[in-house]
Amino acid sequence: MRNLFIGLLSILFISTAAQGQPGLYTEMDIATQTEFIEAISMKMSGKFEKEIELLEKILVAQSNNDVIYYELAIAYWNLEKLDLAAKNIEKALKFNSSQISYWQLKADIEEDSENFEQRSASLEKLITLDPGNREHYKKLFDNTVYLQDAEKALRVLEREEKNFGFNKDLANRRIEILKLTRDVYGIEETLVALSDSEPNNIEYLLRVASFYKKADDKKAADTYYARVLVLDPDNPVANLANVGGDIEKIDESSYFRAIKPLIENENIDLDVKIKELIPYIAKMPLDKNDNYNVSLFEILSSLKNLYPQDAKVYSILGDYYFNSRQLLEAKKEYNTTIGLRDNVFPVWEQLMRTLYYTEDYAQLAIVSEECIDLFPNQSSAFYYSSLAAIYGKNITALADLMEEGMLVSTGAPDKQQQIKSLEAHKFFMENKADAAITKVEEIYGKDKLTDPETLKLLGDIMESKKEFDKAVEYWNSAFQNGFYSSQIKEKMDVLKS
Repeated sequence: MRNLFIGLLSILFISTAAQGQPGLYTEMDIATQTEFIEAISMKMSGKFEKEIELLEKILVAQSNNDVIYYELAIAYWNLEKLDLAAKNIEKALKFNSSQISYWQLKADIEEDSENFEQRSASLEKLITLDPGNREHYKKLFDNTVYLQDAEKALRVLEREEKNFGFNKDLANRRIEILKLTRDVYGIEETLVALSDSEPNNIEYLLRVASFYKKADDKKAADTYYARVLVLDPDNPVANLANVGGDIEKIDESSYFRAIKPLIENENIDLDVKIKELIPYIAKMPLDKNDNYNVSLFEILSSLKNLYPQDAKVYSILGDYYFNSRQLLEAKKEYNTTIGLRDNVFPVWEQLMRTLYYTEDYAQLAIVSEECIDLFPNQSSAFYYSSLAAIYGKNITALADLMEEGMLVSTGAPDKQQQIKSLEAHKFFMENKADAAITKVEEIYGKDKLTDPETLKLLGDIMESKKEFDKAVEYWNSAFQNGFYSSQIKEKMDVLKS
């Protein structure tokens, strides 16, 4: 609810014949002023119902008083009675259509009523009455966004720019609309215009460079990065870009050697360094002894030496170990991360996944319970807690965990599937292999399955049925989709031999 307090006590509500001249007030005029002051006092005390009662009394004598209707509109607006608020502001405008504050209130009521079409007309009127106020243009722009009218939004920005000039805020709003319309040329044009408006603004130059980098226009990107380095030779983003290249074509070992001095430069922000390394973590080969991984590990070790108390370093190290299938080391790094900073859910999720992959069900039960306490709305925590109960053979709380998991995953079909798949795991542990297979088909259908944990389960089921070729096939598919277990790997090697 909004309380709108304005200085109206200076406005006199006397007849037009008595222009505040001494001796010309009637008893009715004085009574009306007293009631109005009392009404305003009620508003300031938040007693809006009483304020309305007093204002209605005044209207008996002054039915054409626009200010009384305006105050009534505010009172009803504060009470969230939007229909009555709209009715009274319309009456105020009937008697006085040139008051800017009346149109502002009308636009606000229409916004709360989600009457965006009418709000557009009110905002246009405000622009006419108060053309020097840029906020009216911004509100009209926002209104066109609510109406999902991209073309009109861009026209509003053109009018705003014509009257007030180009600036960063206008450029950002234009870019957001152009992203929705996928107008890449328009985005480029706007970013270049922004950088041209302040040629020595490094932030603007970097935005243009980043745009060209994402567009694979290396030559254009390098031009802007070079301009940044002229202004700031130590700029970390431009320097990192300067030694970089096409991530798919570069000799990574050479790249890591080139980037190492920049990684070890303490003047460069850690977030910038990690952001640069994340794509390389994502495309790691599985073999920890691969030259790529060896060179990347040297970089990460340098980060750990430089930032021994920063959780982000241990998190990216955990991902390095996880992606190279060194799961015991990954567990240590994720645990260290959480010890330093426990409010990042993806780290907890990776730790729980790692505990499940290493069949550490007792620890998984403990960690998932802690995770649920911290993140009660994350269904993955209930999923892994349920797996710990199923495979740890401690199913007393399983029904409650699954029920809560279904509740918090409402609206997320993939998460709902994940929770439902727990029934298949339960059937498997109850030696009901066929029921488990039926449940998987019921949840995922008979199309190509890509969920790694369900594929691993199907491999286990086939092993229990002594269909070893199928077991290896499912386990291989699970590995290809991200699952890893040294225990399963050993089984596969034996079965293949």
